[in-house]
Amino acid sequence: EAVVAERRAGLGRVREAAAPPEGDAEGRQEPSVAGRAVSYPLGALEAGVAWPPGVQQGAREEWLCAEEFERVFGLGWEAFCRLPAWRQARLKQAARLF
Repeated sequence: EAVVAERRAGLGRVREAAAPPEGDAEGRQEPSVAGRAVSYPLGALEAGVAWPPGVQQGAREEWLCAEEFERVFGLGWEAFCRLPAWRQARLKQAARLF
């Protein structure tokens, strides 16, 4: 009974991930896939961490540089944009960007 009570107490609570290492959340002077002047590493954009200023929840993948985007998603930005919305959402979920 104590185990059940402990599990119920934990239901519905959001567990935040640890903040990215110092310097990991800083913008890079490399352009993002969406043409922004700076890009951020994946660790700074994942779910559960405080995102850099200006980053919107539903468009975090747009702040990755081209190399990291291709490494994370296995395809380029243009190919990603051509995918149906449901497929984009699944890829973002797998990358912890949703």
